Amino acid sequence: MPAKAPRLPKYSLHKGSGQAYVTHGGKRHYLGVHGSEESIERYQRFVGELVAAPSTTKAKHASPSINEISVAEVLLAYGTHAEAYYQKNGTATGQLAIVKAALRPVRILYGRAPASDFGPTALKAVRQWMIEDHKRPSKKKKRPKAPLCRNEVNRRVRIIKGCFKWAVSEELIPISIYQALTTVDGLRKGRTEAPDHAAVGAVEDSVVDATLPYLPEIVGSMIRFQRLTGARPGEVCCLRPIDVDRSEEVWVYTPSSHKTEHHDRTRTIFIGPKAQAILTPFLLRPAESYCFSPDEAVRRQREKRHEARTTPMSCGNRPGNNRVRKPKRKPRDRYRKDAYGNVVRRAIQKANLDREKAGLEPLPRWTPNMLRHSAATEIRKQFDLEAVQSILGHASMNTSEIYAEKNMDLARSVALRIG
Repeated sequence: MPAKAPRLPKYSLHKGSGQAYVTHGGKRHYLGVHGSEESIERYQRFVGELVAAPSTTKAKHASPSINEISVAEVLLAYGTHAEAYYQKNGTATGQLAIVKAALRPVRILYGRAPASDFGPTALKAVRQWMIEDHKRPSKKKKRPKAPLCRNEVNRRVRIIKGCFKWAVSEELIPISIYQALTTVDGLRKGRTEAPDHAAVGAVEDSVVDATLPYLPEIVGSMIRFQRLTGARPGEVCCLRPIDVDRSEEVWVYTPSSHKTEHHDRTRTIFIGPKAQAILTPFLLRPAESYCFSPDEAVRRQREKRHEARTTPMSCGNRPGNNRVRKPKRKPRDRYRKDAYGNVVRRAIQKANLDREKAGLEPLPRWTPNMLRHSAATEIRKQFDLEAVQSILGHASMNTSEIYAEKNMDLARSVALRIG
């Protein structure tokens, strides 16, 4: 368990000078004009360092010299670099948002400080800020913030280190600053307040089958296709007829965009007879259009509701007369990964409502990415780990180990023989 947090000094006013100060260790540390953003930032920095390293904390309140670069300037330069670097097909990738979120507490706590003051203790203070951020009230979100898990905190700390490493390569700061930051180890399991989330695993086929009736027809086809091929959710979403080579018995799907293309890797997905039967109806469209379209899913859903209509056409709404003329959001030409997952999440909620009425156990929460783990586990059970690596397109077998669960039945049979 983490050590008990030290008693935090108060943000106080020195009436004679109008300065803000804190008292710690029998000494008074002045922070600047009381109520100013600079004094509040210095107070938050002092408290953060006190929590992170109570035995070694030293107040650092000196303003940066004219010729010394500040932390804010380092962050600004790296932010400009990141916006240009984390691009794919002219669109910012999700990594850019993660980078901005990781650097935000650095800017809040140490923006005005000189870069030379950002050392291991400062990094620990920023890390503690991340761990406790969910306790702070948010003006934008009404729902309470979820705490960051240990792995996510460690990932954001690595991003901060990467920011200062880049600054060294651009000769903005001396290498000693980055070298000092590398001495900060990652959070260890059971030795921090940050929670540990359960690892992503496989989802049982019975759970998927129980969810399918509550999914739109097109999304159901996406689910079954992904389960058979082991493709990533994003690879299923961007599938087009032009990307599928049907010249041989086993079709070959080469995505136009995939997760590891920036590493100059080629992604190949093999489509067998069962997956071909699912995909064939969606190939009868223009070659460069997407196979799985939300717009088409909405149209099919409306047609299905119209076929089940019992109200005479002379009464109630007629098809098309109750549509918003200029809707704020229109169905896109293809599913995005988040939208794909949201459709599955809502289907599970609907299924659990019916199961609750029937007195059945609720379905566990699962996501499309878990189908990739299910495919990997089945392939490993029937073949071997090398087959998993080939089908899932992993660069190393260690990554395949993460996706494919071990064959526990085989372990039991071995234990029965030799034990």
